[in-house]
Amino acid sequence: MGEQRVNLLRLWPYALLVPLGAALFGSTATSAVQVADSGELVIAACKLGVAHPPGYPLFTLLGHAACQLPWSTAAARVTLVSVLAGICALLSLCAIVRRITGNSWAAFTAALCLAVGPIFWRQCSQPEVFALHVALSLALVQLSLVVGSARTQRRHLLGSLGLGLIGGLALANHHSAVLLAPLPAAAVLWPGRGAAARIARVGAACLGLCLGLLPYLQLLLADPAVIPRWGETGDWAGLLHHVLRRDYGTLRLAVGGGGNPLSSAGALLVALPEQLGWLLAPFALWGVVLLLVSGSDRPLARVARLSVRRDLALLLGLLPFLCGPLFALLFNIEAEGIGLQVLERFFVLPSALLAVALGVGLAWADRRWLAASAERRRAVWRGVALAVVAAMALLAFRKADLSESYTVEDYAANALAAAARDAMIVGNGDVRLWETGDAEAVRTEVLRKLNAARGGGLIFQSDHSVSSEVAGETYDTVVRTVREYGTYPIELGDFGERV
Repeated sequence: MGEQRVNLLRLWPYALLVPLGAALFGSTATSAVQVADSGELVIAACKLGVAHPPGYPLFTLLGHAACQLPWSTAAARVTLVSVLAGICALLSLCAIVRRITGNSWAAFTAALCLAVGPIFWRQCSQPEVFALHVALSLALVQLSLVVGSARTQRRHLLGSLGLGLIGGLALANHHSAVLLAPLPAAAVLWPGRGAAARIARVGAACLGLCLGLLPYLQLLLADPAVIPRWGETGDWAGLLHHVLRRDYGTLRLAVGGGGNPLSSAGALLVALPEQLGWLLAPFALWGVVLLLVSGSDRPLARVARLSVRRDLALLLGLLPFLCGPLFALLFNIEAEGIGLQVLERFFVLPSALLAVALGVGLAWADRRWLAASAERRRAVWRGVALAVVAAMALLAFRKADLSESYTVEDYAANALAAAARDAMIVGNGDVRLWETGDAEAVRTEVLRKLNAARGGGLIFQSDHSVSSEVAGETYDTVVRTVREYGTYPIELGDFGERV
């Protein structure tokens, strides 16, 4: 009975994180579409359409389930997926830190720091894929640590199957989860217990991966008549084209664009201290150091006393850099204005991984005051740390609060009010073609798209953000063509098509 009570007491961090996470994310959750991709993702979820590459099928399917709820707006229902994913991310982070350090308070505090970071908090308050991305990524880290410490071949085999499954689901939500691959790969492959056992684990992981990728069948089976419908995903070649983001370039964030990669990495490095708290960020850096030296013969490793395999600890220390500054060097968007808003969404994963290191650093600091003679000092230290987290929450609330944010919907309402009755609103100018600078090709493309306007009013715009590679003369060609032919009655001559 006493042992059972002790085990229940160990659950206190999770028992607190669930209502705290629900209160934080629920209080700021939006009921309207926001900037960037949220509007497209909401309608794709509600209608089981195909979102922009790579398609985000897992988020689409979960959002579709949420859309069936008889509650509030479609945006609010899909946002519920982000709220629940955010809570799951906090629970996984807490479990990871607690497993590594054995310190429940440090695990709880690190999870709270992630929760009140303005970027993560904001992502948990809107219908976007990134809260779910963090939840699945941290679940992958958590299970990697479990598999890495498995004592029997059976547990290692089942854990490998689970790792493949979660990894596949993570990739079915956001492809950048592939950056975490070294950690589960190490957990599956090492330590070796014979070639046959290793092959069996790899086979189990591959089976789980295939099962986890099954949501991509939604793109293959999507009704071609349903909008949004980005690309032709009705066959395997089209599906692969979409998943690999070949319209953008597999390793590019946007069509065209000539952003300075160093500015993206710099923006990340500026954002991370605010995300983790300026006063607590040094503990995250110290936690990285402790992870990197864990298991070695250095005196610092003995001080750290981390319960994790040396190779997995090393990878945990390196992953924030791989998913953070190194990944940011691939970005081709300028880190300013709307470009910075786009980039900030990719900062949540390195923030979450650094929150693990923060928990390690906090546990080390907490251990310094574990002696009975210093109990009061330790209580003061813990109180100060939690006060810092509370201050972070107060400062971040305004940035994260989307509960009254209707800017995008107000803009859309104004655009509709300016159009004729039964108007058709179209935004489909091909930016990739605009970037070629071929005036005749651009003019032809504009005239062909103007066919959509023959049944009512038309708002003509680009299909994506206009990159810096589109020359001013090309944009003038678009505007002049629309003005010349976009008046009623619309006569397009040889370019007229049946709509």
